Amino acid sequence: VMGYVYDCGGFEIAEVAAPTPLAMLINLRNQAEKASRTQQLYEKRVGGWITWQEAQQARVKAVGTLVAYKGGNSAVRRGLLRDAAALSFLTLIPPDRVGVIRKLTFGRSLKKTSTGAWKIELDGIADKHKTTKFYGSFASSLPKELNPVLDAYYKELSMQPGGDGAALFHGSNSDLERFMEPSNWSRWFKAMMKKWSGKEIAPKTLRQSFVTWIRDSEAAPEVLDLLWKASPPPESLAGAVQRQDWQAIGRRGRATPQACAATDDEGYAPLH
Repeated sequence: VMGYVYDCGGFEIAEVAAPTPLAMLINLRNQAEKASRTQQLYEKRVGGWITWQEAQQARVKAVGTLVAYKGGNSAVRRGLLRDAAALSFLTLIPPDRVGVIRKLTFGRSLKKTSTGAWKIELDGIADKHKTTKFYGSFASSLPKELNPVLDAYYKELSMQPGGDGAALFHGSNSDLERFMEPSNWSRWFKAMMKKWSGKEIAPKTLRQSFVTWIRDSEAAPEVLDLLWKASPPPESLAGAVQRQDWQAIGRRGRATPQACAATDDEGYAPLH
């Protein structure tokens, strides 16, 4: 294998002191896996795929059902609110890392400002992502289109013990402050997407759908400019998309949800 690597060329061989064949094979395998993961982000899958437009339709359907619900069953309403919140966070704005969304907690990583808007603030140890050491703590205001769902969800949860500090996607009604574990979150999310879109979709698939939509859109330049207008960047959003720099995309994109969704009054109706 090593003879083939040296003969054919095209492989990046790490310069280390006296590398062993095993160490070099491990290095090559890591490079191949990294390239494969990057390529998969831009490929539509035969199964388990949803377009960005279909994701928007699922959000509008979920929020519309929530608005139309007039029953007095608290569990049903809470379930509708949780579905609407998940779809809004992952389709109304450029999808953030699923770990960030899964761990969102009222009063800690999700806070209300003096103006009545909501913001994500990842300054706690439990909320920080692995890239924090490179980018620093993250804070960003959320668009006003998220206010109706978040206001109603917070009001619903705050009436329960511990609801003021509840995780949006808690795993048990008896422990609102404990967010779902990754495996439970994935199962719940797939079932939720099946309910509203007819397809079982993993949370991270929506990030791939967003990138595919950006790259395939005929109006890509206008969309990119709109997403990027919040503050002058040192490089284009197209470059950030190509590099999968979600930190940069998210900083600009959260302020411009109109670039991510065809806004619909039905999807943003006031909740009471």
